[in-house]
Amino acid sequence: MRKVLVIIGLAIGAMAVAVGWQFAAAEIANDELHDDLRDVGAQNGVNSGLNSPKSDDEIRNEVITTAAEHGLRLQPEQITLQKHLNGFTVHYDIQVDYTTQINLLLSKFALHFTQTSAP
Repeated sequence: MRKVLVIIGLAIGAMAVAVGWQFAAAEIANDELHDDLRDVGAQNGVNSGLNSPKSDDEIRNEVITTAAEHGLRLQPEQITLQKHLNGFTVHYDIQVDYTTQINLLLSKFALHFTQTSAP
């Protein structure tokens, strides 16, 4: 009987670790996306005069590519852009709304994130 309880306890512990790992991975990907959104929104190459300003579609494509590097699939309609011009300085406020699926043993759990490029 004791062996059965140990096996059940280990199985429950392994499932808890697997689910916790998925939550942690989703949070880490969200934090990394935040850092990347700040970089994309800053338009550093434009502000230094090295690059020409990007169009809204180019910014959206860059955000989609960046999110894909973190395992996140985004569609252009999930990305909201707000362009700010201050003299020769260009800055974008970027907001991304997305949902990540967490796989539980018998079902799935949707984890919703709204990430911005704000500090």
